[in-house]
Amino acid sequence: MEEIYAERKRALEQEIRNTKLSPEAKQALGRNSPEEAWFDLVEMVREAAEEYYQAAEQLIPEELYPDSPLACTRLDRLVVSLLSNRPNAPLAINQLVESNPDLDLSHIRSLPVLLPLKAIVKMLLTNAADCE
Repeated sequence: MEEIYAERKRALEQEIRNTKLSPEAKQALGRNSPEEAWFDLVEMVREAAEEYYQAAEQLIPEELYPDSPLACTRLDRLVVSLLSNRPNAPLAINQLVESNPDLDLSHIRSLPVLLPLKAIVKMLLTNAADCE
């Protein structure tokens, strides 16, 4: 069992190293690296949750976290998930741009405060649908 786990881990690490940005993602990023862009996007989601909690919570559909306990809102779960996971940044950016083709990531900090949250929610819903 440990050998299977170790092999899967090696395969996943190799996949992460080999992930390349799509041409669309490169264009959307401008001069930003995928790692910098993902960090800024997550920070903007965190800031939106702190500064515009009610509006931000309303942007997260129930199907994203259908079994969210009352003590933990869907927004809380999303923010914790984004802050605690370190995704493959090129893959995350590829999926984000694929789900949001008009999203310009070249000046992330100048985006409207709730836009990164909307884009990430759309990405999560789009990719969840692709996995079914």
